[in-house]
Amino acid sequence: TGRNALVVLICSITAFILYQRGMIPFVLTGDIVSGLPSLAFPPLSTELNGRVLNIFEMISELGSGILIVPLISISSNVAIAKAFSKGARVDATQEMIALGLCNILGSFSRSIPVAGAFSRSAVNNVSGVRSTLGGLYTGVMIVLALGLLTPYFFFIPKCSLAAVIMVALIFMVDYQIIKPLWKTNRKDMVPLLSTFLACLFLGVEKGLLVGIVVDVLILLYFNARPNISVHSVESEPKYLVVQPRGSLVFPAVDFLRETVIAQVNESKHAASALVLDCAYVPHTDYTAAQGLAALVKDVKIHGMQVVLLNAQDPVVKSLLAACPELRVANSYEHVSQILSEDPVMIELGTYLHSLNKDVH
Repeated sequence: TGRNALVVLICSITAFILYQRGMIPFVLTGDIVSGLPSLAFPPLSTELNGRVLNIFEMISELGSGILIVPLISISSNVAIAKAFSKGARVDATQEMIALGLCNILGSFSRSIPVAGAFSRSAVNNVSGVRSTLGGLYTGVMIVLALGLLTPYFFFIPKCSLAAVIMVALIFMVDYQIIKPLWKTNRKDMVPLLSTFLACLFLGVEKGLLVGIVVDVLILLYFNARPNISVHSVESEPKYLVVQPRGSLVFPAVDFLRETVIAQVNESKHAASALVLDCAYVPHTDYTAAQGLAALVKDVKIHGMQVVLLNAQDPVVKSLLAACPELRVANSYEHVSQILSEDPVMIELGTYLHSLNKDVH
């Protein structure tokens, strides 16, 4: 903090001396209104281009900004907190509550929407601030400066403030992260590069939105393309084991059906059943369950029955609700026992179930 103040002080004295001699080589800060704004209830109307807008017209005029501004504020606040947390846990909920309270209280002094800033946080970081008490110190200094020192702010060159911020931001460029990302998971380079380039050419606000959208699309892609392992068990009775790793939700069920049908068609040896091992499936939904019911019908065309293995109770309930003819096993021994049952009795049970369903 002392170093930054010394730089600004020297530049201000230099600008004052040159100003007295009629030379103004720098763009100066200029006049700043002293004092703090008076407290008042947030206005429910305002004047724009010669016409008065009520609260509903103000909301209509703001449009999508009502959603975009809070989204950017929350994203930047959490990103700043994580950038300077040095590995400590960041409570995103607490950040949202604090940001909301600041904006609610700020509205009583007609403040614009506020959020943490990378530049100010970087200046705090290089100045040696190590706790949130730094914000209290900064706030007290701002109040004192607005009440006593505003006449002297006139001579502060804007370039000196820019220099302080630029030097502080240099240490925020984490270029060392590129090499570990490239070695461990190159897919993480996609949101990194897209956000960086978007911020560079479109601005920080749009760049953050681009980064969020790209990251969400990547998450949706991997939810729709879970890792699925398929292997066959050659012991009698022969069966095909399909083990998805991840939640079975509606974007993934079509991919599962395509994978299973392709494996069944390519199988060299006829299998009597398809075993769906759900040991790594923590969650499913009804749409996915309906897709699985369609898969059961597809597999039955090949003369195979479907057995559900190692599924958690919520998954079992969801899948049985859409596909009651599923057989459920809790171990591979149980699978062998189910498949060793009389196939005629199995078909009879399926027929009686469908007949009972038609009656009701």
